[in-house]
Amino acid sequence: MAACTSDDSKDVQDDFAGFYKITSIESETAVDLNNDGIESTNIFLELTSPHTTLNGLVEGFYNPGSPQNFAEAKTSNEVNYSQMNFNFPEQNISYLNFDMELNIPILLDYSTSMNTYGYFFQENRQIDFSDFNPTFNSQFGQIMGCTRDNENHFTLNLKKRMFNFYTKEWILLDLTADYSKV
Repeated sequence: MAACTSDDSKDVQDDFAGFYKITSIESETAVDLNNDGIESTNIFLELTSPHTTLNGLVEGFYNPGSPQNFAEAKTSNEVNYSQMNFNFPEQNISYLNFDMELNIPILLDYSTSMNTYGYFFQENRQIDFSDFNPTFNSQFGQIMGCTRDNENHFTLNLKKRMFNFYTKEWILLDLTADYSKV
């Protein structure tokens, strides 16, 4: 279980539900997610910048302003219980194999992951997350914690494997993602 704390004195259960979009993602480790040959710790910029394809074309893939990419916090009829779908960007990487010794990685697109978490509001205004689908979600990453900054913003800390085009390998990153209510 990961925890989310809140500094806001309002009833967080009433104002937390809604849609949130990612506004920044940072990592301590620099990676090249868009295949431009430049590694950066600004993961948000790497995801939203145009991606260089195998034939040299440059095109964009991840759009944080698209509603299907919004995180959704929804309440249930049960007291003190709700569900969170983070819809965190997930790279879909494939490999072209022109001969048996050469595998060329390509980014097909982005899907979303880190979904079906429950969140529980505690008396001390802490929010605990519970993964309802750990076998599935564990292959995409692990929530390490969350801070409720105010009624319109939260920060998520997670560990996630992402493909670094510069080194041509998967790497485990410690990420900090900021979300704002839309």
